[in-house]
Amino acid sequence: MPPSLNKKENEILAANTPEALFSGDLSLAKKEYRDYAKSWHPDHNTSLSAPVVFDHITNLFNQAKDKLEKNTVWDQNNVLTITDNNKKNYKIKYLRKHTFELGEMYLANTLVLYIIKDDILFKNAMKTIQSFHYHDDNMKAEMQKYLPNIKCSFSLDNKQSCLIVNKTEDLLLLKDVVNTFTLTPEHIAWILNRLYNIICWLNYEMKLTHGGINLDNLFISPPYHSVALLGGYWYATPFGTKLSALPLLNYQYLPPEIKDKKLADPRIDLDSLRLLGRTLLKDSAGSKLIKNPTVPKPIGEFLCGASNADALHEYKTWTDKVLFDSFGKRKFVELNLTANDIYKE
Repeated sequence: MPPSLNKKENEILAANTPEALFSGDLSLAKKEYRDYAKSWHPDHNTSLSAPVVFDHITNLFNQAKDKLEKNTVWDQNNVLTITDNNKKNYKIKYLRKHTFELGEMYLANTLVLYIIKDDILFKNAMKTIQSFHYHDDNMKAEMQKYLPNIKCSFSLDNKQSCLIVNKTEDLLLLKDVVNTFTLTPEHIAWILNRLYNIICWLNYEMKLTHGGINLDNLFISPPYHSVALLGGYWYATPFGTKLSALPLLNYQYLPPEIKDKKLADPRIDLDSLRLLGRTLLKDSAGSKLIKNPTVPKPIGEFLCGASNADALHEYKTWTDKVLFDSFGKRKFVELNLTANDIYKE
């Protein structure tokens, strides 16, 4: 029978990261480890539980030592300390952390930090963002509000890469919004409407597939009724060229011929938009959407239909027919939601 544990022992064994027991400074962590040893090393503590507790402390200390010696990432009390391969330190207080298919994302008030584990896809994102171009200055002034603006990027000693982009405080990650708040069809309609603007620019000006349009990469601004596509550019691929990767959810709902050819196609983003709409209406597969009495039938039928390769044609159909048949004349529907509502302590 295992020994019974007291409150302090339970607290130590419940710690599952080095940050839970040690400070983010190597010399301080070594001192803390020595202090733990005075209390829990079996030479100093004869309780039956001491070996188990001390082994756990030692394991976490070794992890801490490895992290701090390699100057990678230290995440403690919602403060991320990160060191680049030139030994420059960055310290960011964040609101929320998310794990995604290529790494981690940290959301702060005015920043989004991505740690990406695939060097090829990271370089693809950098190349894509740095290649943004616009038809004229008016388009540039408008579109830059909805696209990533790089604050900095760097490599880490552990063969990962970091990308930090600026964001305005009003922008909320769509994933966090839907985990906190139920969006109405009217709210979803303007989100998709604004997203079509970005897709049309990608389609006609950039001639590439974004590939990662989903809850993880799209941000919304409730007061301005706008959206920003800040992440996912690691998947971006020029039309007609080989796809290197796509998020599993987006890939799952692609037409079979795109899956077979594995080439970038305008329909990938247009299908992703429809999938996003169905997801926001809590029916990703669309099996019950058309019969859902809370969803206007024209929207349900549109979101469950197949995309074509013309973003502008789809956008006009969406605005001139689907939205009008669903809601009549256009009107502003407020979404009273702020970062405090989403990220309150």
